Amino acid sequence: MIRKLLFIALLSCGCWACSDDDDVFDMSMTQEGIRFTPMPGGAIMHYTLPENENIMNIKVRYKDAHGVDMLRVGSYVADSLTIIGFDEAQTGVPAQVTLADKHGVESEPINVTFDTQDSGPIEFFKSVEVSSGWNGFVVKYNISRNTEGLANVFYVGENPTTNTQDTLLVSSFLLSSTGRDSLIFSPQQVLDSYDVVIRVENFRGYVVGQRMWNDIAALPADTIPASDFSFLGCLAANGDDLTIDDPAARLGASYLFDGDKKGEQTRTAAPYEQFFTYLAGPGAIGRPLVVDYGTPRKTAEVRLFAMLNVEMYFPSMQVFPRNPYSQMWDGRALDEIPCQVTLYGTNSDDYLDESSWVSLGSFTQDPDIAKASRYCPHSIDSDETFLSTTSQRIPYESLDNYDDEYLAITCQPNQEAYRYVLIVVEDCFNLVEGVSYPGGPGANINGYVTINELEILAEVEK
Repeated sequence: MIRKLLFIALLSCGCWACSDDDDVFDMSMTQEGIRFTPMPGGAIMHYTLPENENIMNIKVRYKDAHGVDMLRVGSYVADSLTIIGFDEAQTGVPAQVTLADKHGVESEPINVTFDTQDSGPIEFFKSVEVSSGWNGFVVKYNISRNTEGLANVFYVGENPTTNTQDTLLVSSFLLSSTGRDSLIFSPQQVLDSYDVVIRVENFRGYVVGQRMWNDIAALPADTIPASDFSFLGCLAANGDDLTIDDPAARLGASYLFDGDKKGEQTRTAAPYEQFFTYLAGPGAIGRPLVVDYGTPRKTAEVRLFAMLNVEMYFPSMQVFPRNPYSQMWDGRALDEIPCQVTLYGTNSDDYLDESSWVSLGSFTQDPDIAKASRYCPHSIDSDETFLSTTSQRIPYESLDNYDDEYLAITCQPNQEAYRYVLIVVEDCFNLVEGVSYPGGPGANINGYVTINELEILAEVEK
């Protein structure tokens, strides 16, 4: 009996020993089979697996920059995996590497170390600069590689809710492109100088850096009256003015500077015959609208306003074939509203010589961007049917409930002063895809351009 009990005890111990052996994959990974290449925010682990058909994957365990345990897994059919989770560059980061079979049983770990490079958000944070801008400040930065992250820009001002000093968010933008860039900010609260705070987050939501710039002086700029410059028109290559000047139809350059930014004056328009706005063409797309200051002057910002969707209508070829403006408007103004504009300056007396033009800034939106995302979501004829219904129009008595809708091109403050400013509309919005209009979708084939108001801000002369 004693022998039988002893045998059972020995057998039990043997079974436990076998179970312990099964918890470890009997295959080792050598140091020679692993090497690391530093990369922004982490590293790439290159590996060569031993010859063993039971190996399913390779695993590396480490702690990221925030002390979080990380596990990255590489397949037996690959030869590398990516290590992530780091901000500033590090050297000698410890890690453990194991092999695993198809049951998930792992080998004994081997210890390794790897180095990392600065992540994109850290590179942004180290390069970012804040300087004076028109009625605000300029943020400049340089990113040498594609990255993922978020920058939040704040300034110290008065909280409109509590009427106390607070840090106010002015913008958030993704760090998604490479190269040098500069962003110009003109906060709603006009101050002589700004205290600016920039907070940078990585793609995992961790704050990787925050910095403050104090007393960034704002450069004063103000809207200049039309009497301070001459509008020379939308000029063709031969100097002809493409502006349509028709007092009876209420079309002409004067409507660019009459102060009516939303379309208030159209309440007295004769339907389909009067428009109270500016129209240029054919061939106006790609041609400059030329402003002459008389003497060189620094331009701060140029704004092009779109008429809101008020209760006025445009003639179409289908309904009004004899109306002289049916071919120009063809029932709507949406595809004559600019969406891509470039601003130039020159001091050449031959201001139409494009070789003398110096780019001052640009504005770009996709011609097919959704209406709600356009700078003019409530612009004239911006609904998605050919003829608007009354409910889709904005009643004149409700215009005060809507903001002005315009595109703005803000210039760098360190530019030279130029006598001539040239506003080139490169493209206009397209019509709604799939909607049948007379002439077909995108029927502005003759390149007409409409602008309801033009506003120019320039450096305040001392």
